[in-house]
Amino acid sequence: MNEAGFDLIEEACYLRNDKDNLASNVFAEGVRGTTDRFVYKYVKAK
Repeated sequence: MNEAGFDLIEEACYLRNDKDNLASNVFAEGVRGTTDRFVYKYVKAK
C-alpha cells in the first residue's frame, strides 16, 4: 500500500482459525463466517 501513501505497521493474526480448510470457497454453504480472518494496521506515509 506504500504506492497509495500508507505504510503497514502491524499484521495481526489473532482471528486465525486453524480449522479453516483453505481449499474451500468462502461463499460455500456452511463455510461463511468460519474462515481465517486477519487485521492489517496502516498509517499515512510521511
